[in-house]
Amino acid sequence: MRTTVRLPQDLYDEVRETALRERRTVTSLIEEALRGALASRRSPATDRPVAIRTVRTGPLRPGVDLARGDELLDLMDGLDAGA
Repeated sequence: MRTTVRLPQDLYDEVRETALRERRTVTSLIEEALRGALASRRSPATDRPVAIRTVRTGPLRPGVDLARGDELLDLMDGLDAGA
C-alpha cells in the first residue's frame, strides 16, 4: 500500500542515513520501527515474570513498624547516612 507520511526533516534525515548505512530502504526501516512500536503497545514489559531473590536477615530491629512506611523510610535514610 502506498501512503504519504509527513516527518520532521531531522527525523527523516536520520532514517535515511540509517537506511543507507544498513543498506536497506527507508520503507523497510520505517516498517520495522512501526511494527516494533505497535508490538510493544500490545505486550507491555510489565507482563514478563520477575524473579525476586529474598535474603533472610533475622527479626526486625527494635522500633521498626512495617505498617508505618514513612517511619521506615526515615530509618533507612538514617542508616544510609551512617546515623
